[in-house]
Amino acid sequence: LGRSDHADLSKRLLEQATEMLWAPSETFGRKKTILTQIRPDGNYQPPPCFCFDFNACSCDPIQDDERLEDYNVDSRVDDFIKQALDYSAEILGEDIMFLMGSDFQWDNADVWFKNLDKLIHYVNKDPRVNVFYSSPDEYFAQKRSANLTFPSKTDDFFPYSDGFQAYWGGYFTSRPSQKHYVFLMTSFLQSARQMEYFLGESLAGSDALDKLDAAVSVLMHHDAITGTAKQAVADDYAKRLYEGSVEAAAVLNQGFKQVVERSAQQTSGNLIVPPLVPSDEDGASSGNDFVQCRLLNVSSCEFTEVSSKVKQNMQVVVYNNLAQPRSDHVHLPIAALTSEVAVFDGQMKPVASQITALSSVVGVGGEEMADLGFDVAVPPKGMAAYYVMFTNIPANGIMAKRATSQPVSRNVTSVQLGGSKVVLTFDGASGMMSHFENKANGVAMNASVGFKVYNSSANDGQNSGAYIFRPDARNPTLPLLEQPLDLTLVQGPVFSEMKQTFAPWVSLTTRVYASEDWVELLWSVGPIPFADGWGKEVSLRISSQVGSGKTFYTDSNGREMLKRIVNYRPTWNLDVSEPVSGNYYPLTAALAVRDEQAEMSVLLDRACGGSSLNSGELEYMIHRRILWDDDRGVAEALNETECGCRFCDCAGLKVTGRNFLVLDELEAAAQKRRTLQQKKQEPLVVAFRAVDATEIVTPMAGLSDGGLPENVNLMTFHALNATSVLVRFAHMYQAGESKSFSTSATVDMSHLFPGKTISAMEEVSLSANQKLSDLACCEVKVDPMQVRTFIVTTKAAVPDAGAGAGAGAEGEGEGGARRYLTPLRRAARFFQRLL
Repeated sequence: LGRSDHADLSKRLLEQATEMLWAPSETFGRKKTILTQIRPDGNYQPPPCFCFDFNACSCDPIQDDERLEDYNVDSRVDDFIKQALDYSAEILGEDIMFLMGSDFQWDNADVWFKNLDKLIHYVNKDPRVNVFYSSPDEYFAQKRSANLTFPSKTDDFFPYSDGFQAYWGGYFTSRPSQKHYVFLMTSFLQSARQMEYFLGESLAGSDALDKLDAAVSVLMHHDAITGTAKQAVADDYAKRLYEGSVEAAAVLNQGFKQVVERSAQQTSGNLIVPPLVPSDEDGASSGNDFVQCRLLNVSSCEFTEVSSKVKQNMQVVVYNNLAQPRSDHVHLPIAALTSEVAVFDGQMKPVASQITALSSVVGVGGEEMADLGFDVAVPPKGMAAYYVMFTNIPANGIMAKRATSQPVSRNVTSVQLGGSKVVLTFDGASGMMSHFENKANGVAMNASVGFKVYNSSANDGQNSGAYIFRPDARNPTLPLLEQPLDLTLVQGPVFSEMKQTFAPWVSLTTRVYASEDWVELLWSVGPIPFADGWGKEVSLRISSQVGSGKTFYTDSNGREMLKRIVNYRPTWNLDVSEPVSGNYYPLTAALAVRDEQAEMSVLLDRACGGSSLNSGELEYMIHRRILWDDDRGVAEALNETECGCRFCDCAGLKVTGRNFLVLDELEAAAQKRRTLQQKKQEPLVVAFRAVDATEIVTPMAGLSDGGLPENVNLMTFHALNATSVLVRFAHMYQAGESKSFSTSATVDMSHLFPGKTISAMEEVSLSANQKLSDLACCEVKVDPMQVRTFIVTTKAAVPDAGAGAGAGAEGEGEGGARRYLTPLRRAARFFQRLL
C-alpha cells in the first residue's frame, strides 16, 4: 500500500492495474505472492477535503444541523460519492478502500470519528455506495474472493520519482553518520541481548536494554533512518541511541567480567556458557571493570591511550555476535612514542601486532597517536580475551613491529601494495590505483578507486534535498584536484596501506591485510565546503574491467541481490530525464557487478544510494551537504555541521567509513561476499580493563558444536521470560547463488542452549505474534532465503554425575568453587546490598 513512480502510476491507471499480485522474490517465485496496491492518488492520504484535522487541513467539517447556515450534508455526500465512483473506475472489482489519515494527522481522534460517523451515516442513505469501517486485511480478503484476474509484478518499486526531475534517491544517503549509528546500535542491541541471556538478567525481569530497544525501534521510522527529519529531531534520535547504548554497554561489560573470571578456571578448550550468574562472594565482582570506547572508528580511546603512556597492561575482550567462528582484526590507539608493546591471546600465546603512525589523530594531552593492530579469532556467539602488555612482557612475546611509511615519487611508474593473497598496483604519476590482483583465486584486472562530487541542483526546477538527489543540469560534477595525487605507502607485517588525499576534505586509505584476500577502503569526507554556493553530494566510485555492461546488482534489505539495468524499467518504457539519479538504488549491504568469469562487490557499513553507470563500475554515495530544501516535507536544508547548527560559523560535518572491496572468481564470489556482509552487519564488540597480572582465559562459545551451518544466520536470540527465548534463523543465500551454499541447512536447536534442556518448541510468524505449529525437538530445516521464527521453552538440564561447570552444568563447578543463584535469591541479595 504505497507509492509508485509517477510514470508507472500513470500507465497503471490507464490499464486498471493499480492492484497486482506481487512476487518480488526470485527464490520463492509465485510461492510468495502478495496482493497489494499502488494508491491511485500517488500517496497514502484521505480523499481530497476529507481530512478532519482542521488545524492542518482547510476542509469543512460535516455540518448536519439544518438550522445552521453552514449545513453541508448534501454537498459533502455528493462530493464523497463522486470521488468514490471516479476511484472505482480506476481499479478492478466493486470494492475500493479510502485511507482516512496521513502524516501529521489525527491530532484529535474524537473530531475524526465524529465526522467519519456522520459521513458513513449519510452516505449510506444513497443506494449507489455502501460505506463502512474496515481494514486492509478485510479489504484484500474481499478482493481475493471476488474472482478477479490481477496483473502480476516481479520487480520492486525503485527508483521512485514523483516527477521527471524528482527522483527520491537522496534519502538513501542523507545523514550518513546517523545511518551508521543505527547500523552499529542494531547489532550492539543483539549482542547485549545474548549477553543478557548468559547473565540471566532477563530471567529476573531486567529492563536494562529497554532504552536501546526503544531507540532502535523508533529509528526504523520512515523519517528517521531515512535522514528526512529536521536537525533538532535527528539530534534527539542520536541522544536516545546514546542513552540506550550506555545501559547496554553496562550489561555487556558486566558479562565480560563475569565470564572472563569464570573461564579463567578452565585451562583448555572452548568454554560453553549457560545462562548462570556467579554469586558475589565467589569473587565475581573482584578486579577492574571493563570499559568500551565509542570513538574507535576515529582512532580515539582515552583508556588505551593513557594505558600506553603509563605502561599499564590491558586485558582486551572481543565479542563475536555471529553464529559461526570468526577471524577478524582489532585496532587500538596508543601513544606514538610507545617503545615496547606485545600482544598475547588468552592462552598467553604470542600474537603478531603492528604499530602504525596516525598522523592526523591527536590524543589526550595533544600527543601524537599510533594504531596498534592485530588479528583475533573468536568462537561463535562468544568472546575471546587478549592481553596488550607494555611492561613485564614474557620472554616468548613478539614485540609489535613499527610499520614503515614513505611518500611515493611521481617518477615511479608503478608501486605495489599487498602480499601473498592480494596485490594492488598504483601509478606514481597520477597517484591512482591501476590494477587489482587476487592471487588466492587467480583473478586480476585493471581497476581504480576515486571520488565523484555532484553539484546539487538549486533554483533550476527541482532542488536536491533530504529526499531528492538531482545533480545540476548545467554543471553536474565538480573536479576535486587538477594535479596528480600524493601517495604515501605504509608497510607492516599485519597490514599495508596506501594513503591518498584527493582534496583537503576528501581522503582515502586503501588497506590490505596479510591474512585476507579482500581490500578495505577507509574514506573520510568533510567538512564539505560550500563557499562557492554549491551544495555537494559525494560518491565513491570504483572502476574495473568486469564486463558487466549495463547490468549490476543491489541488495534488498541485506537479503536477495536484485538485478538492475541502467536506464531500464521492467514494467514501462522509461523516459530518461535524470541519467544519474534515475539509476540510483537503495543499498543496505552490498553493490556488485559481474561477468562470466568474475564478480567485484563492495560491502557497506551503512545504508546509502548507489549504481553502476558504466560497465564495470561501482558507485555509491557517502556524504551530502545541501543548501536548499527540496519541498518534500522537511522544510529545512540538509546542512549538517560539527556544531549541530545549520547556518552558523561552524564547519560541516566530517564523516568517515570503512567498506570492503572484493574481486573474486564468479563461483566463489557469493560465499566471500555473504561472509563479509555478515561481518560488516555484526561488528565486533571490544572492551578493555587494566590488569596487573595475567591468567589463562579460555575462549567462550555461546553455541555448542562449533556454531551454526555457514549459510545460516542467527538473526534473533532474545529471552522473553525466565524460560522462553525468541529465536529467528535466516538463510543467507538465495536460490542459485552458490552451488555449495544455496542449499537447505539443518540446525540443531539444542546447540543454542548449553546447560539447558528444550521442553517445548513452537514456530511462530515472522513478527512472533501468531502461532504456526508445535514442533518436536530439536532439528529444524532452513531453505534458501527463508526466515523462520520460534519460541523455545527450556528448563535446567540434569547434570551428569561429576559434571563440572566447564561442561555447562548448573550448580557447583570444579572443586565447588562456584555457586549459582536463582532469580529470587539474586533479587534478595540485591536488596540486601541496597539496605
